[in-house]
Amino acid sequence: MQKEIGYSYIPNTLIERIAKVRMSDLQASIVCILFLYQYGVFPKECQIQRTHAFLSKTIGISLSCFCKEVQPLIEKHILNVIQGTTADIISFNENYDEWIS
Repeated sequence: MQKEIGYSYIPNTLIERIAKVRMSDLQASIVCILFLYQYGVFPKECQIQRTHAFLSKTIGISLSCFCKEVQPLIEKHILNVIQGTTADIISFNENYDEWIS
């Protein structure tokens, strides 16, 4: 399937699995925006944008609120944190077998 500009290709199994995870509205917003930047047309080019500061601004919440909401998703292994040189990069963990309910 060819990706078109303006569309994100997200595997159905990931959508089904994430729908079963109980999370707050803000946590769901974090997951949605990560889907956009991780599965969008140019995911490699958007890697720098998956930092705490950028994502909190994109969602429209404070950095402290973002950090509070993202932590449970990291603890459940739904999200990964990659140590970057200037900032940590957040990514969606595609291996749902590693998720903790």
